[in-house]
Amino acid sequence: MYLANWDYSPSTYNIEGGTLNIYGAVSGLHSIFNVTGGGTIVFAPSSYTKITSDGNPNLREFFNITDGTLSLPSGFNCLAGTAGKTNEVNLSSGTISVGGDINSAIMGYKFTLDGGLLEAVNDSEFGDLVSVVVPDGKTAEISVASGKTLSVKNIATGTGSAISKTGSGTLAIAPTEALITVSNGRIGLAIASTYDLSSITFTSQKYIDLTAFGARIDSITGLSDATFYADFSAAVGGTVVFYSADPDLLAKIKSDLDGSVPSGFELAISGEALTLETSSAYAIRKSGGLLDDGSWSSGSVPGDGIEVAIEGSGVVAEFTSGTIPAWSSIEVKKGATLKISADADLPPIILNKDAILEIAAGDVNLNNGLSCVVMASGDDVTLPTLEIATGASLNVPSGMKFKNVRIRLFGSIIEETNDGKLYFGYANAGETTYFAMASTNGTVKTEGSGYNTDGICFICPASGGTVNVVDDISLDHFTYDHSKYDCMSIGVNNPVNVPFSMLFNAFTFAYRGAGSIGGAATVTFVDSALSRPTWNGPTSLGEWNVTDSAKLIYDNTTHYYEYVTGNSINLRPSSSGTESVILTNSTVMWSHPAGNGNGMLTVYDSYYDCAYDAYAPGLGYTLPDLFAGFGIVRIPAGAFCAIRAKDHVTWDANDDATERRCKVDSELDISGAGDLIVTNGVSGRYFEVIMQSAKNTCTGNLKVDSPDGYDAKLYFADGANWAGTVTAGNVALTNLVDAAAASTNTFNKLDLAAGTIFPIRVWKRNGSIVEHDGLNVTQYINNGGVLSFEMIGDEAVIGDGFILGTIGADSKLPAVSRPWSVKREGDFLKVRMSSGLSVIFK
Repeated sequence: MYLANWDYSPSTYNIEGGTLNIYGAVSGLHSIFNVTGGGTIVFAPSSYTKITSDGNPNLREFFNITDGTLSLPSGFNCLAGTAGKTNEVNLSSGTISVGGDINSAIMGYKFTLDGGLLEAVNDSEFGDLVSVVVPDGKTAEISVASGKTLSVKNIATGTGSAISKTGSGTLAIAPTEALITVSNGRIGLAIASTYDLSSITFTSQKYIDLTAFGARIDSITGLSDATFYADFSAAVGGTVVFYSADPDLLAKIKSDLDGSVPSGFELAISGEALTLETSSAYAIRKSGGLLDDGSWSSGSVPGDGIEVAIEGSGVVAEFTSGTIPAWSSIEVKKGATLKISADADLPPIILNKDAILEIAAGDVNLNNGLSCVVMASGDDVTLPTLEIATGASLNVPSGMKFKNVRIRLFGSIIEETNDGKLYFGYANAGETTYFAMASTNGTVKTEGSGYNTDGICFICPASGGTVNVVDDISLDHFTYDHSKYDCMSIGVNNPVNVPFSMLFNAFTFAYRGAGSIGGAATVTFVDSALSRPTWNGPTSLGEWNVTDSAKLIYDNTTHYYEYVTGNSINLRPSSSGTESVILTNSTVMWSHPAGNGNGMLTVYDSYYDCAYDAYAPGLGYTLPDLFAGFGIVRIPAGAFCAIRAKDHVTWDANDDATERRCKVDSELDISGAGDLIVTNGVSGRYFEVIMQSAKNTCTGNLKVDSPDGYDAKLYFADGANWAGTVTAGNVALTNLVDAAAASTNTFNKLDLAAGTIFPIRVWKRNGSIVEHDGLNVTQYINNGGVLSFEMIGDEAVIGDGFILGTIGADSKLPAVSRPWSVKREGDFLKVRMSSGLSVIFK
């Protein structure tokens, strides 16, 4: 049957009395049904499909019940249609009778109750795309037959609207502010949301049905005399039935529901949650030995293949010697502790909410698995705890994935065999889990040997999963005892809207492999040292990849990693200007840094070391770029960043070379108001840094600090600039493109300390052409400085000259050394040598 006009105009059906029965396979396009005069529509299609359209907004269906009945005896399921369209059912007076679920795969359905009666004669549920609207000032009567439930998950009530609930069945609704009068039957909580029942008036007994588990009411006010119901026929252990911040309400609901809990289950209150949990006939409910007959409710230690439990707040079941039976599982719950104090092979362990597994001593094998159940309500999260005491060892299988657990590590966790990553904080695709970890003097050991296939991962779910970190992760004097190729990943795949922090304090890490920090992780190393393994050579890869919105912080930490042709740091954040790395009182030696130009390095009083010779292994004549791939290097006011020459730390090749050389790339912006210092930490070696960047916005000082015997020089390539003050000592100009051409640079201010000479490259005239360097000086040369000139190459002759940039017309005259003199002529500041050579500031 088709309900359509093919010209897209509506098909209108007026039922003015009598009955219209619609059965069979129905396809609708654009139809209007008007029911008046006591008429009836029985709409009971065997299948119901809306014809999709080309975007015509009118292709919908309307049921307008003014005085009559719309009967939906089996409900319906609209199988197809056009997304974004909403079909309307409008009731002014009369009745809508529902006898089954009403669902829609794509199109929405809006039932507007402007009067009349909505009745459910059988169990019915309005699906996710079906809503019920009660307009402003209107009262809707909703009746539910005895023993039946009508569930309305989407309800919109207007100002001053009300609902009159009749019939002895259950009306389950979403939270609403409408006034509800219940004259018979029950009110149900249709969704796992927070309810305020203060607007509901019960004219007789208060009956409340927990139709959807996980709903919340935070006050018992007005509910102390209510009776609560729930259906546990499909429930499983670990289901949170109800939440409340009011312990009296939780106790009240537990008391009401206890009699309906099926065999093998029991209700338990923990924090703000009422939970359905499995119960066991084989349980320890008082502290005692795990293998003592008297500890067990059954009167004897259960045999192999039995599911056993340890339960009860403060209950401790301890294993001190012997052999643990091959139980199917040990579930620890309700605040109980399983304490292992001797060598043991554990059966599968289930830790429930606030339970504890304590490895107090011995060499303990967890090769049969660990499952953990977390309790979470908003920001309130209760995690079970796994604690490994000092001197104790917990052996886990390859590829172990810890999730929904709090780990307290003082002893050792050992991944014994095969290659595979060891996960601390994991979630499957589409899963949300929780994790916490703290360690003092703890050790994690992995024994795999596969290249970049083993290692440890912190908060690294599968793609599409989410790990929420409960409290910051703190590893103090932590040891990672790893084999040949292990590395570390932190935050990879975790969503960027789930930030967390991780602290390594006094951590020494020698690694080979590609480590990654991603998601929204902030990883801090304090008083730590990172390097390559001592057995590795200069071709070993040791790379940190910092991606997404992650941040790497070094505080009083060294990171020395040289790699001949690879990248030891790789910044690839997703957004430009992301602060990816912060150095505070730290030292790094990063060979071949790389990135996408989005990352920012912030430096507080730290050293950026360079160990490359002019002919370093694998480089040949390539000039290393210290900040390649970075977008910004920021030096805050009062801080410094020192580029320093150092000896090699990872190889000996060419270590007798007398030169250390590097460059600062032309795409880099050095920003902030701190100081950039070029210095030399290698006695008897020459160090050269070439500034190529013309984007620098830093307003601090740039200078060369060369102690006696440590020769260093900073060159400005053609076009390079500095927005702050350049100290003249050991600063020179060069043109990398054409060595015979001038180099033109821009400085905000020159600091010519008394006695210093600013080295200007001078070219001899060729015919009538005079070649020169141009230097744009926008502020007055430092008061008290002595302006001197040194000619490079042949001595100056009359007619030779150069221009030294622009200076303010009101600037004071600088002091100059003899045989030079200075005077002002109009807008020009002219410095003249008695031999006739002129230097002009204009």
